[in-house]
Amino acid sequence: MILDEEARGIWLDNSHYFKEQLMTLMKPYAHEDLEGYRVSTLVNKANFDHPLAMKPLSE
Repeated sequence: MILDEEARGIWLDNSHYFKEQLMTLMKPYAHEDLEGYRVSTLVNKANFDHPLAMKPLSE
């Protein structure tokens, strides 16, 4: 789930809300602000730590 800050607070402190209220948070996320990255298989190596392991999909 991807939630904004307000919805995340509601989801995590759900003891104050009814199931129906929580269910309204379960909806598709407007993904215009998400960015995709191609991730190298080198990340499978535990000791690999380099910024080149991820490249934006636009490149």
